[in-house]
Amino acid sequence: MEEEEVAYCICRTSDTNRFMIGCDNCNEWYHGDCISITEDLAKKILKFYCLLCRNKDPSLQIRFKEKKTGKKEKIESTLLVCNSFVTSTFVLSTCFVTFCLS
Repeated sequence: MEEEEVAYCICRTSDTNRFMIGCDNCNEWYHGDCISITEDLAKKILKFYCLLCRNKDPSLQIRFKEKKTGKKEKIESTLLVCNSFVTSTFVLSTCFVTFCLS
């Protein structure tokens, strides 16, 4: 019996040889480069919720680890500002999402 490959991410490939982040709600895995989340940014995330889950349940918000420098608020507000752009990009089913991080 041949093993069926599992498809991940918005790109629906089975590639697991690059950085991935999992949604803490639906458990789907996403390639960081497909959703523009770097490994460095992921290290700052306490709870990650994918856009599909956040659209279904607006109370879900990406939560960041506490940091003494005050950068947490800047990252959170930047991600929230970009939600409308991200939503339209996902609707078009592209693999590239640009967060407006500086």
